[in-house]
Amino acid sequence: MVVRAAGGARNVPIEKNSNGYVSKLLLSGRIHSEQIASICSELNDHSASKTLDLSEVTLIDLAAVRFLIRCEDVGVELVPCPPYIREWMHGERVEGARSRSSDSIISDLITEVLFALLSRALRPWQTL
Repeated sequence: MVVRAAGGARNVPIEKNSNGYVSKLLLSGRIHSEQIASICSELNDHSASKTLDLSEVTLIDLAAVRFLIRCEDVGVELVPCPPYIREWMHGERVEGARSRSSDSIISDLITEVLFALLSRALRPWQTL
């Protein structure tokens, strides 16, 4: 099944291809923190395998980079991941804990909640 969700100012254009076992999301354009919830929503199905296709992503912000790191951490595959995004993700992983503004902390907390839900969808046999 293919689902196309053309986004407005707050949504990222997403094309979803899912057969019940594998879900693949093709993201395109710019990915910003405001769009993370909509991407999580699309990932939150009961497919065993999840993939984010980043081949058409042109711009990304820090919150989205952290989101992609968390996606990988819970088993979502990123293919193909543009080199500049991969390098930024690596830098964020290496940098680890750093001082952040309160807005960044709040954004990270919201992302953590969304990922708790996503992790639960990926591993339904485990409890939160």
